[in-house]
Amino acid sequence: MKIAILTTGPFYANGIGGVETMITLKYNWLKRNNHEVKVFNYCPSIPKRKKKDFVEVVKYEYESYDKTLAKELVEELDKFDAVIFEKEATVQCGFTFDTLNVLYHDVWKKISTKKFLWQHNGLAKSLNKYPYVLGFINEADGIIHLSPESEYVQEMVLKLPSKQNRSFRSTVFTDFSEFDDMEKNQERENK
Repeated sequence: MKIAILTTGPFYANGIGGVETMITLKYNWLKRNNHEVKVFNYCPSIPKRKKKDFVEVVKYEYESYDKTLAKELVEELDKFDAVIFEKEATVQCGFTFDTLNVLYHDVWKKISTKKFLWQHNGLAKSLNKYPYVLGFINEADGIIHLSPESEYVQEMVLKLPSKQNRSFRSTVFTDFSEFDDMEKNQERENK
């Protein structure tokens, strides 16, 4: 199966955080299970690497698109069997109303393949801090979350009751074999 992961913001900069961790885990799990997967980054402007010694932190292939490339982004995403939008809890810096408007109207609503919105943060305030979030939810074929008891899911069900049947609990895509060599490291610090 071909899976596209759509994310927003300058995640490449530090390679840390909850959403970045989930993208990495999901990407690695899908690859190990013989799925074709690619990450697409929608950002306020395509990142320019200023330093000659810039080292890429993330360990997967991705492409960045800004609002001027919305049509091309949709064309690429529609080549996949499904798109998972890894939504941040709040809007990243640099996004304006215009760039978010394009993300919702010219990207999300135009994708014709299966669309899944993955909600990382379980707090209800996530519904209020992301413009168009109810539209993103409404347009999605499925909403993936970590807990059906979370404030976010409960609030979503109140505001969009028809989406309750399209709400799916996610498991963390962890490959425990990554930790096989940990016991071999005898020089550990207790902190």
